[in-house]
Amino acid sequence: MVLSAKTGILSMKKLLICILVILSVLMECSEAEASTGGHVRITIDGSGIDVFTPETPNMQNYRYGPSIMTEDDGRMHMYFACPGNGKGELDWISYRYSEDMGQSWSDEKLVLRPTPQSLDALSVCDPDVFYYEGYYYLGYTSTIEETADGICNSVFIARSEKPEGPFLKWNGCGWGGKPYPLVYYNGTCMGWGCGEPAFVIRDDTIYVYITRDSYTRDYTRIKCTELWTGDLRDKDWPKKLEYQSIALIRTENGPDNEYEFKDCDSPDVSYLEETGKFVAVCTNRRFKSDSCLLVFESEDGYTFDRVSEINTNVICGCHNCGISGDKNGHIKAGDPVFIGYGYCGSRSSSWGVWACRLVPAVIDYTAEPDRTDEGKENLKEAIRYGTGKGQGFEKPARVGTVLPYWGGLNEITNLLPFFTDLKMHMTQQMAVAIRPVARFSGGFIRELDLEEIARLGITFKSEDESVCTVREDCIIIPNGPGKTVIKAETKEGLTLKIHVTVSGE
Repeated sequence: MVLSAKTGILSMKKLLICILVILSVLMECSEAEASTGGHVRITIDGSGIDVFTPETPNMQNYRYGPSIMTEDDGRMHMYFACPGNGKGELDWISYRYSEDMGQSWSDEKLVLRPTPQSLDALSVCDPDVFYYEGYYYLGYTSTIEETADGICNSVFIARSEKPEGPFLKWNGCGWGGKPYPLVYYNGTCMGWGCGEPAFVIRDDTIYVYITRDSYTRDYTRIKCTELWTGDLRDKDWPKKLEYQSIALIRTENGPDNEYEFKDCDSPDVSYLEETGKFVAVCTNRRFKSDSCLLVFESEDGYTFDRVSEINTNVICGCHNCGISGDKNGHIKAGDPVFIGYGYCGSRSSSWGVWACRLVPAVIDYTAEPDRTDEGKENLKEAIRYGTGKGQGFEKPARVGTVLPYWGGLNEITNLLPFFTDLKMHMTQQMAVAIRPVARFSGGFIRELDLEEIARLGITFKSEDESVCTVREDCIIIPNGPGKTVIKAETKEGLTLKIHVTVSGE
């Protein structure tokens, strides 16, 4: 009995020791998870510095949508959207660099502008940059919708052997000459479209995040960020991008929103090597006195969840932000992290008078999403004027491109479809529309709006209407699985054809 009791006591002690060891290990694992595998938390470390300030409060001048690339040697590259020439070119893209991680900056240089008589003839804006095997790739937004309402945008891309250019634009089959979209917006004529690209590279795969702001067939608005991917080892990867998923939805007052998105703009995305997470940052309530930065995270880069909003040390009226990353869009453990954004401050300026702020950020992890900064007041600073160089780069000699309004049917030489093969699904949400591109004598091209399509008497006919039909607003309605051809024709016999495949029930 004595031996049995002692044995029992020893067993209990061993059991307690084992329990304590297990608890200790579990606590260490929990702490490790919170520090490296929990939820992303970003804080702004101070109010930062202005890398651009406008000259006056009433003369349009701005920098926004900064793309921030950092290098191990302390060099930093920044690309901005800036005003064009006011003669038909609405936005250009400029560049500055720093050799001391943002403490001082080079003079500004113009690196990209529209190409005359082309699909990006009105504007180039919303830059984002990555580097791969000898080239810096610059993605941007543009449109040829000449009403200048900022609608019907598409995504384009150019590349250069140097960060400051010269950049050659993707033309649909190579580099140089007149540009062709990387991702073309094929939605309704009233939609903002596709644009505001962000890039991340993983294992030779390019992750391309783009805004899609469009409508369903019943004109319900959808604002989201899409993911497209491609294999960079293929020299023709720009023409082989594949749609993957809706990465996040930013539709205002959506039925499933647990958070109120209000004038929420495009996210910039980086990859966190320490944890294998993707992090995205954008602004919400942009231009407003209670504007903020939003933080999203993703385990796979395909779908993102909102983590928190940042108000502390963020200037009110912020919009169009970017988060730093290396040449592949990665952030390694110990890398300095920066966030840049345009801002209008405490509304002491006219529209289009925006400074650009660069702020240091800290990334760490918490066991649960840290939302303690939500609802806090942001900085109410006004813009300081004249402390930067303004649009100080040398103006190009070439005059602006103004697309002429067509005066009659004889000026149009042919119709061009942006897509000749279209795949649709019976249940897809977003409307797909045919917006023919007209080529005019003299070489000018641009899309035709609904009024011009009616004036030209263009008709659309599906060879098999059991597969799909085309409404008067040019939206294609899938009716059943199968294949057909849609033919568009003017009264004068100019035609285009689109092969359509509808799947699903």
